[in-house]
Amino acid sequence: MKSNHKESSPLDQLKIWQRFHIRLTVLYGGAVFICLAVTALFFYKISMQSELEHLQKRLLMLATNLADSIDAEAINQIPLTSDEITPLHEKLKLRFQKTANRDPDIETIYILRPTAEPTNLRFLIDYVKGGKTGQPGELYDASDVPILLKGFKTPSVEDVPYTDEFGTTLSGYAPIFNKEGLSIALVGIDVKATQLELMKRNILNVILSIFGVAALLIAIISLIIAKSLHTP
Repeated sequence: MKSNHKESSPLDQLKIWQRFHIRLTVLYGGAVFICLAVTALFFYKISMQSELEHLQKRLLMLATNLADSIDAEAINQIPLTSDEITPLHEKLKLRFQKTANRDPDIETIYILRPTAEPTNLRFLIDYVKGGKTGQPGELYDASDVPILLKGFKTPSVEDVPYTDEFGTTLSGYAPIFNKEGLSIALVGIDVKATQLELMKRNILNVILSIFGVAALLIAIISLIIAKSLHTP
């Protein structure tokens, strides 16, 4: 009488992690993923750094051009602690509003003045597209913003964007000099890092897509190898 029992292949008796095609897939697949990860990280850092530098240069130009066009002597006529709204405030507010309307990324433009305390500053004006504004003469503590204090001497911009629940912003500063060349105030501009966030999302989506395609190809190759090993 002939037995219906079919002899199992030695390959079928191996545990899954002992099979050659599985080990080969893990070995070469792991190498491919490591190479992809290193390349993706390099590409991500280079792209983000390039976009950040572009934003920093644009912000420095905005702040510097605005600071150079502001009348320092008119600012000096206003007492440091005065909370009165003067014609100068109205003029500056209108100008800041026009500047912000031309650039949708601009969130805030303001002028800060130094006091006897190096880290204690006072607002001359604070223009904000939406939200609470600093009032003329209001005190501002800049002890934790050294790059802002540097802005009284030379145009400066933050190294990294700041992210909170309202989004990601970057700030730049430029000094306002009087006729004697002394810094009497600074212009600060906060801009939304919209393009930076958009690029970050796009790069991450591309990277995930590449990893997905790589994983699919590795799986297909693994199945082909497995089939070839089972075929006499």
